[in-house]
Amino acid sequence: MQKYKILYLFIAFAMFPLFAFSQPICKVRIFGTENGLPASVISGMTQSTDNLIWITTWNGLSCYDGYRFTTFRNIPGHDSQLTTNHLISVMPAIDGNLWTTAYSEDVYLFDSHKCQYVNVSALIAKKFHNKFSLRKIYPLANGDTWMVGKYNDHYHMAKGGADNADEIKQFNLPGTLNKVVLDKYGSEWLLCDQGAYVYKENGMPRKVTPMWVDFVKNAGGYLWLITVDGKMMRMKNYGKPSVVKLDNAVGKVNEVFVINNRVLALATDRGVLVYDTKTGKDNLVSVQWPGNSLPSVDMMFMDSKNRLWCFNNGTGVTVLTPGMQPVHLAAETDGAMMTVADKPIFHEDSRHTVWLAPKNGVFSYYDENRRVLVPQSLVASGMTGDPIPRVKKGFSDHQGNLWLIYPHNLSLVSFSYSNILQLDLGTKRDTRSVLQDHEGNILLGTVDGDIVKYSPGGKLIGYLSPSGTWQTGKTTFAYHIYSLYEDKKNRLWIGTKGSGLFCVSDGKVVNLRHDETNAYTMNSDELYDVKEDTHGRLLLATFNGGLNISDGSIYSCKDIRNMKFLHCKNVLKGYVGDVFNKVRRIEVLANGVVLLSTTQGLLTYLDSYTYPDRIRFYVSRHTMSKNSLYSSEVMQTQAAADGKVYVVTLGGGLQCVEAKNLLKDDLEFHPVADKDGNTANLMYNTGTIQSLLVDNEGALWVIGESRIVCIGKSGIKEYGADEIGGVNISEGLPSHSVKTDRIVIPTEGGAISFLPRRMDRSSYAPNIVFTSIRYMDMDDEQPILNTPELNVDVDHRSFSLFFSALDYSSHSSVSSQSENCEIRYAYKVDDEDWTFVHPGSNSVSFNHFPAGKHVVSVRSTNGDGVWINNERQLVIYAEPTFVESWWGRTIIWLTVIVLAYWGFKTYMKRRAQEITEEATEKADAGKVRYMLRKPEIVDEDKAFMDKLLAYIEEHIGDVDMKVDDMAVALSMGRSTFYARLKQIAVMSPNDFLRHIRMKRAEDLVTDSSMTFSQIAYAVGFSDPKYFGKCFKKHTGMSPSEYRKVKNEQKVDNED
Repeated sequence: MQKYKILYLFIAFAMFPLFAFSQPICKVRIFGTENGLPASVISGMTQSTDNLIWITTWNGLSCYDGYRFTTFRNIPGHDSQLTTNHLISVMPAIDGNLWTTAYSEDVYLFDSHKCQYVNVSALIAKKFHNKFSLRKIYPLANGDTWMVGKYNDHYHMAKGGADNADEIKQFNLPGTLNKVVLDKYGSEWLLCDQGAYVYKENGMPRKVTPMWVDFVKNAGGYLWLITVDGKMMRMKNYGKPSVVKLDNAVGKVNEVFVINNRVLALATDRGVLVYDTKTGKDNLVSVQWPGNSLPSVDMMFMDSKNRLWCFNNGTGVTVLTPGMQPVHLAAETDGAMMTVADKPIFHEDSRHTVWLAPKNGVFSYYDENRRVLVPQSLVASGMTGDPIPRVKKGFSDHQGNLWLIYPHNLSLVSFSYSNILQLDLGTKRDTRSVLQDHEGNILLGTVDGDIVKYSPGGKLIGYLSPSGTWQTGKTTFAYHIYSLYEDKKNRLWIGTKGSGLFCVSDGKVVNLRHDETNAYTMNSDELYDVKEDTHGRLLLATFNGGLNISDGSIYSCKDIRNMKFLHCKNVLKGYVGDVFNKVRRIEVLANGVVLLSTTQGLLTYLDSYTYPDRIRFYVSRHTMSKNSLYSSEVMQTQAAADGKVYVVTLGGGLQCVEAKNLLKDDLEFHPVADKDGNTANLMYNTGTIQSLLVDNEGALWVIGESRIVCIGKSGIKEYGADEIGGVNISEGLPSHSVKTDRIVIPTEGGAISFLPRRMDRSSYAPNIVFTSIRYMDMDDEQPILNTPELNVDVDHRSFSLFFSALDYSSHSSVSSQSENCEIRYAYKVDDEDWTFVHPGSNSVSFNHFPAGKHVVSVRSTNGDGVWINNERQLVIYAEPTFVESWWGRTIIWLTVIVLAYWGFKTYMKRRAQEITEEATEKADAGKVRYMLRKPEIVDEDKAFMDKLLAYIEEHIGDVDMKVDDMAVALSMGRSTFYARLKQIAVMSPNDFLRHIRMKRAEDLVTDSSMTFSQIAYAVGFSDPKYFGKCFKKHTGMSPSEYRKVKNEQKVDNED
């Protein structure tokens, strides 16, 4: 993670006593070579159409995506058209590409889609056989580009022709071409010192006037041509210009602005020349004043309120109001070291605050209320408190941030505005209780025992003394003020940890404490919360004695000093004090249901009772059920207008339960989600949840240790440390005023206060850029930027994809985490559900990305944590493996078909054998002959042979019949079977089987009309040719010869 130097500055308007609302917060991030800058000398800066920041240095071109710098340079040994890394300027093209010029006077186009350079100077030299030396380049809004040469050779390149020399045209104009501008009609003006020319597409420049025109503006339905020496002409499109006579002559025009499409304001050597195009009248406004006697306006800027800010080499700045009344401003310093600018800097942020610095003047902002310039030194931590001494120039990005270039460094200045009122007690001790009384005043109770009162605007009123009066001097009331409560009679009830309960009314103080001799006093002096139920009874949350209830209404009690309390040690028999002795918070609902947040679970009961000893307390604790509390240690409950009660548990998080029926054991709790189904625990993941409250709009405010989350109708909004002043929030219960909707939250050393309706979130929608990819088997990332489609080969389908939502204002100024720390991401592939990226990460990893063409979509929050409709898609084509490819699958299917065909053919052969065997049986009637040698077979051997022949007869057509099969059929081992058959038949089993097959074949050849192939299959041969060879070997004749001989013998016998 990059570590940047952070500046965190609160700029308070001096007209307010403490901290006023809408305070501008100036955050400065400083970048050096240690943070990724390719070189300390920055020669150019711009922002491309996709909102990436680009800088040129003496060591290449670099882009910044909010996380890191990526530099594109010429590296020896690598193929690049960039011949030098010494670059001096950069300008954006409308298609996202960048034009950059080198110190060698060559011009290059950086193709951000391919992340490669195109040497345009080389293309020109090759086509026109002329060495081109660039003076200036003009990329126009219509996509065309003019390259102005040093020696009167100028080149025009049409949109999309960066790498095509055919799209480059050469022009020579008389004199020096000083400027190229595009008017509202799409005409390209070539402004030379010897005349103004208009260029139309595919045409030749047409001379409009021989005068040296330096500005072309549109106002009042006319084009206005203004010369460098203050002459003015007007013309209709395609018409002829006519000279306008002016009453005031000037010698030089430096800048021209159009106001409300009617007034032309010229910054001149004599002041500001104002010309009304409707009346034809002109007026010269002087910018001179006692602090600056120079008459000229060298630079002029116009803000969103149509005010003109005029700068010259003198002191201060002159502002012309919309009514053209001059206001002279100069920042007053107290002699302290300030940040000074080498040349005028003007910037208007997204809230329309003007920040500026005159030439050699101090950096300041314009206070609209006091109408003065307020100096602002840019002091960075780690620099021994000294401010950035000088800045060379500034650049305003599309978001309203200010980038400052100064020797050896680059700084990013972003601006935000705090609507938080900070109440600072001047101590590091916790505030443990807050209260907004009936007058709207804010009371703070601290662990040191102070009770401090502020007005609603934050003005200190005083400290509560032990006698019950408010004093201006610091006074301790009682140690450990843990609860402040105001009843309907405006009496202040104060709960302490150790000193019991106090009641302050009309300047009188009553202290109620535990008395061992009186069973109806409080059973503990350690009070964490004080409330009253719907019947006016006082409820006390103690941290040793559990719940205490006053015996009767506090409004009917004649003497508070004699107030009795009911608890587990006297009347509350249903309250298990040994278990639920520590109660943190009490909440009373309008229907009389009371919720007790204890360290052992959530207790509920109904405050409508006659006999307190019969009160039924219902218990909900953490169990193995998925719908139980995340943890039994309950911090707080908060009922909301949506019919739910929200519950915070220590170490568990946030849950909710339906408020319809709370009077039962083991309530069913559910996670909290916003309107899009995002769970609060997922979105709110930094630190422990301290407390909850609900505002008048029904939004739930979840308060953590250093950040706040609002879950409302519009979704989840997060407020980080920057926005709440970098405070540490204490465990104290916050306060919400139904009357004013103001929220007060206790903090370390004070409190913060705000109105929910003023806690605006930014609606800025940052553009998302896919920045780079890192393959798992490679160390370095490969930039992809505006690549329309990413092709991934088969060996690199496991990779990490990096992206960035370009919100440059998103960085922390109160922690070391300085990159886009508030931005969260979600991604999906094709039509899958969105998956949230881990907070702080701007990448997603894929293990074996699926083959084929897929669309990866990414969306994000902005820097304020608001989810924005800014979905960006990247098409990824992953090369398939052999099995995944269409041709691989085709080969596999063909193989399967061939094997299936072979199997089918084998089956048909087998079937043919079965048919042949059946035919043989019919033809031969099952007669089988065999030959044996003497001695004759005895009965035991005959039985063996009969059984064997029966098996062979049954399976004679089986090609696969083996010796093992015959041995198994006779229930004998292979070796025993072999020896027995050898002894009887004087043959091996294989020879015997072949002998039997041949004998059967002889019968079939002689007595049947079957073909020889059928006979071969019938006697167990799979190959008829092989059968023929075996038959001839057995009989000495081929099957045909054998049949012929046998048939002739039959005829002879018949005769």
